[in-house]
Amino acid sequence: MLAALLAGVAGITVGVYLSVSGGESALEEGQQVVPVSRGDLVNDVSLTGNLVYPERETLRFGTEAGAAGTFIVGRVFVSEDEAVPEGAPLAALDGETVAELEADLVKALRTLRDAEEALESAQAGPTALQLAQAASNLADAELELRSAQNNLDNLADDHAADVARARAAAADAGSNEAKARLALKSAQDALESLADDHAEAAAKAHAAAADAAVAWFAAQDRLDDLSRPIEDLRADAARDLASAESALENARDGLALATEREADEVGRAQDARDDAEAAYAGVFDSWLGIEPDADQLAAPPGDLIAGWGLDLERIFDPEARYYDLGRLMHTEGRPQDDPATPWDEGRVYAWLNFYPGTIAAYCGDDDEPYLGVCVFRELENGWDALAKAESDLAAAKTQHGNAVASANQAVSRAEDDLRAAEKALARLHGEQRDADLRQAEAALESAAAARDAAESRLNALGD
Repeated sequence: MLAALLAGVAGITVGVYLSVSGGESALEEGQQVVPVSRGDLVNDVSLTGNLVYPERETLRFGTEAGAAGTFIVGRVFVSEDEAVPEGAPLAALDGETVAELEADLVKALRTLRDAEEALESAQAGPTALQLAQAASNLADAELELRSAQNNLDNLADDHAADVARARAAAADAGSNEAKARLALKSAQDALESLADDHAEAAAKAHAAAADAAVAWFAAQDRLDDLSRPIEDLRADAARDLASAESALENARDGLALATEREADEVGRAQDARDDAEAAYAGVFDSWLGIEPDADQLAAPPGDLIAGWGLDLERIFDPEARYYDLGRLMHTEGRPQDDPATPWDEGRVYAWLNFYPGTIAAYCGDDDEPYLGVCVFRELENGWDALAKAESDLAAAKTQHGNAVASANQAVSRAEDDLRAAEKALARLHGEQRDADLRQAEAALESAAAARDAAESRLNALGD
């Protein structure tokens, strides 16, 4: 059934085609008709990626190695992003550049031809004429050599005299050069001195002109102020007087406060210093039963111990610890003080026999006894505390003394300002004011003359 169906379809197709293509010549044996349609053969491939051009050319026009000059583009035949066919010209050099290149080419060809001819001549070997010319040239050269040698021998004798004269001339020239250098140095020093003097004079002239201008402005302001209505002047003077009185009162209050503060701070610093001195004396009394006087308390413990001839290591000998208590029922008890020694034997006895901790006469920073005391360290600490208290007292006196002095100066300035304000108010009456006006006018004229003179001096220096 399938074979019959396929045969039927094939027969219908051939029949339809033959009916459509009727009028054509009949096919020969072994031929068949195949339908053909016009179009492009397309093979599509779907890809994902980035498009990259395989080649990119960069064109440059410039000086090449060995070439003289620069290649100049005279014309460009394409535009940016324009597609061009293969082999099409993109740009052309200008006419002058082309002419230079052609001239270089001609020169290179000529050089090549000369080199080729020289090569051929060298390969062929010298001719008889060339050998004769070379022999002649050699003979001429030998004659010129003998002549030059003779001339050299003839000139050798004269050369010594010429050298001597040249050396004498060089010595004279050197002497003249040294003199010229000295003269030049002197002239340069004179010029620099003149420049320095001129610069200093110009600076002084500038300063004088500025001062004169400031004085003129002050005189003008003074005259303008005195030219105001008398009522305004008196009102201003009254305000200045009231302000000066208030400033004086404030300055006096500040002085009183500074004085009171100085007394308090210096008093506290003095009390702290006295307490530190008493503590320093108490260390000697506590350990040795010695009561230093005021002069002795001004010295460090090392000096005092050396001056008294004390041997702390012997006095507080570790072997003497608990010696009397170790005798139990046969203790001798507290000894009497020996007036021949500066320390109190009873005080030392109490430390040696009743203090439970370790007692060291001297110790360093790293060997202080554990659960014990260091005699000399306590003396030093007392001295350091006294020195600091005395330094604090001196600083307090200086600081607050300066504050009181500044307050006194403020009071003096305020008193001067008050007197000046009183005088200014008193001068605003009748003839006195007229005299002040005339004086201000004269001062303004004098300041103007001084200003003009300073400016003239400055202009002259500028010229």
